[in-house]
Amino acid sequence: MSIATYINEEGFSFRVFSSMYIDWGLEITDPDGNELYYSPSCLSNESYGQKPNPAKEFEDWDEAEEAAMEGDEEAFVEWDANDWKERIKDEADEFLDAFSVSCKVCDKVLNAFTAPYTEGQFYCPGCNPD
Repeated sequence: MSIATYINEEGFSFRVFSSMYIDWGLEITDPDGNELYYSPSCLSNESYGQKPNPAKEFEDWDEAEEAAMEGDEEAFVEWDANDWKERIKDEADEFLDAFSVSCKVCDKVLNAFTAPYTEGQFYCPGCNPD
């Protein structure tokens, strides 16, 4: 089930989804719709998906965490679609750097698992010297 999708200025799509795992899934596609990355458990639930409850007016994350450890089951609430989109937007460049590679010749962004790899370099099919 999709939680949120963000498309950056270059047309790369970042989709966060819920899966059968504890963590959150991430899918990245290029502007042509080609899959660059897919993982059903890429984003840790310890870092993504929850925030201090705004109704509780906690001073900071630590205060909310302390309240939760003391038994306050409402200290944290789940992110809404806007929270997800903002976080994805803030980290989109880092996601691309971490989960994709670029063609040695033309710099096209590629799927690291399917891109041709020759002599220690990644190439898109059109630039592959083999």
